[in-house]
Amino acid sequence: MRITLAQIEPITGDLEGNTRRILEVIQQHDADSDVIVFPEMAVTGYNCGADFECEEFVQDAWECIEKIIAPAVGRSFVLAGAPTFASPMHERNGSIRIHNTALLMHEGKVAGQYHKRFLANDSHHEDRKYFLPGPEKILTFEAGGSLCGVLICEDIWAHDHERDLAAEMKLACPGLSTLFVLNYSYFTSAKQPFRMQLLQEHALRNRLGMVYLNAVGIGDIVKNIICYDGGSWAVRADGSIALRMPEFEEAVTTIHFEPYALQCGGTEEWPDFGNRCSRLWAAMCYTTRRMYDIPGIACAQVHVSGGLDSALVAVLAVKALGSDRVTLITNPSRYNGEELLATGRKLAEALQTPLHVVPVQNFSESLLLDMDADARRFGRSSLPSAMGMVRSTVDAVGRTVIGLAECHYNHAAVLATGNHTENVLGWANFHDIGSIGLFQPIGDLTKTELFELARWINEHYDQELIPAGLYNGEIKPAAELADAKEDPFDYALVSGICAEIIRHRKTRRGLYRAWREHTLTADYFPDEGVYDIPEALWQENVDMCWKRSRTASVFKCAQAAPILILSPRSRGFSSRETIITRYKG
Repeated sequence: MRITLAQIEPITGDLEGNTRRILEVIQQHDADSDVIVFPEMAVTGYNCGADFECEEFVQDAWECIEKIIAPAVGRSFVLAGAPTFASPMHERNGSIRIHNTALLMHEGKVAGQYHKRFLANDSHHEDRKYFLPGPEKILTFEAGGSLCGVLICEDIWAHDHERDLAAEMKLACPGLSTLFVLNYSYFTSAKQPFRMQLLQEHALRNRLGMVYLNAVGIGDIVKNIICYDGGSWAVRADGSIALRMPEFEEAVTTIHFEPYALQCGGTEEWPDFGNRCSRLWAAMCYTTRRMYDIPGIACAQVHVSGGLDSALVAVLAVKALGSDRVTLITNPSRYNGEELLATGRKLAEALQTPLHVVPVQNFSESLLLDMDADARRFGRSSLPSAMGMVRSTVDAVGRTVIGLAECHYNHAAVLATGNHTENVLGWANFHDIGSIGLFQPIGDLTKTELFELARWINEHYDQELIPAGLYNGEIKPAAELADAKEDPFDYALVSGICAEIIRHRKTRRGLYRAWREHTLTADYFPDEGVYDIPEALWQENVDMCWKRSRTASVFKCAQAAPILILSPRSRGFSSRETIITRYKG
C-alpha cells in the first residue's frame, strides 16, 4: 500500500489557507498514492476556542471539505480532520452540537466518517466543552489490498481509559492490517519517546501496522502557548519502524507500507530522540519563530537585566529569528551593580547584537519627586521615595513603560523573560517587563532547569554565549531592586517545590510526606542532599512556596504574558488555578 503522510501546519482559523495546502498535496500525490492522510482538524486547526461554538464557522469548514472533494479526490483515499455537526445539530438552548471528525474521501464524495470517541479533558484540553463523543461505530476501508481502520489521537491512549479501542477494532475486524491515527498532539519534553512506545505496544499486541500522522504548528488557549511537534511515524506489526518524520517542520512523504514485512533481526533499535535539553530547545526555537512570523511581527525585543533568564531568552531570540530581527535593551537604575551590567555587555558581544542602554533612572527619579511632592501637599510624614517597595515598583514598571514605547519605535514585540519558579512564587511586580510581552518562552522551566539548559546551549554552540558565571554559581541570582538586592531563595529547594506544586498538584502535607519517604520527583532535586537538610528547614521552604503560589501569585500570572507549555501541566490556563481559594494544603 502506497501511503502519503502529509504532516502539514494548519493555521488556526485559516480555513482557506489550510484547504489550499490540503488541495496542493492531493493534486501532487493522488496519482501515486493509495491513501493520503492529513492531521486531526487539518481544515480548521485544533485550538479554535469559541469559533467551535459558532455555527457559521463549522458550516464554513464543511464547505471547505466540499471544495476538497469536488476537484481533487480521485483514485486515492484521503483522510483529513474537521469539525462536523452532530445529529441533532442543536441543543434545546440553541447551542450547536459538533463532533471531532475524520473524513474519508474517495472518488468525489465522502466515503465515510469517524467521530472521535475519547475526548481529552486534562490540563489545557477541553474537548468536552466543544465536542460530543462519537457513537459506537468503526470506520474501515480497503486500500491497496489491505483492510484499514481509523482512530483519532486520544482514542489510542488506552492506558488513560478503561477501553482499548485499537484492540476492540482488531477483535471486530480480524482482517484489519493497518490503523491510521490522525493527531494534533502537543509537545512536551518526554512526549515523543512515549508516543513511540505506545505505537509499538499497539502494533505488537494487536498485530497491526500503525500510521500515526501528527500536525506541526502552534496554537494557544489565551494564557498558554502550545507547540505541536509533528514527528509522525509508520510502525509495522512487528514493532519495527517503517518511517520517522522530522519534528518542528512541515513534511510530505510517500512510502510503500507493508504492515507484515518482518525485519531481519526483529524490531528496529530504539531511535535516538536526543537529550531533554535538545528537545526543549528545538520546541522553543520553533515556537518563537512561528509566534513572530504568523502574525507578521518584524522584531523581537528582549530586555537584558544581566541575569540568566534574560540572557537565555536573548540567545533564543537570536537563534530563532536572526540577529537582524532582535533588539536588545538594558534599563539600568542606581541599584544595578557593575557585575550584571558587564554580563549583559558580554552577552550582546557574543551574540554580535547591539545592546541599547536606556536607563530607567531619570524616569524613576522624576516620578518619585512628583509622588513626594503630592505626599507633602497632604501633610504625609513618610515619603514614597523612602520606601524600598515603592522605589522597586517604580523601577520595575518603569522599565515596562519604556519597553512598550520602544516596541512602537522598533516595530517589535517584547519577548518576556519570566521563568516557572518566579511565576509560581510571584517574584515579579505586576506588569514587570520580565513578565509582559508576546509570550514567555521559559515560563514553564524552573530556575534549576534553566541552569541545565544554559550549560547545554553553550556546549551545543561550542561558544560561551551565556556567561558561565550565571549558571555555575559564581554570580548569584539578583533582582537588584531597592528592596531586594539578591533573590531570597535557595533555588535548589524552591525550584523543585514549585514544580511539585504546579505540575503534580502536591499540597504542603504531600510534600512533607514525600520528603520523609524520599519520594520527591528526582528530576526536580538532582542533589540528593535535599534529604539531609533539617526537616524544619524543608517545611519552612514548602510553607513559603505554598503561600506565595496562591492568590496574588495566580493573579499576577493571569495578567502576565502567555506561557509556552513544555511540561504536561503548566502554570496558566493549563493548570486552571483560581484566585479566590482558602485551601491551605
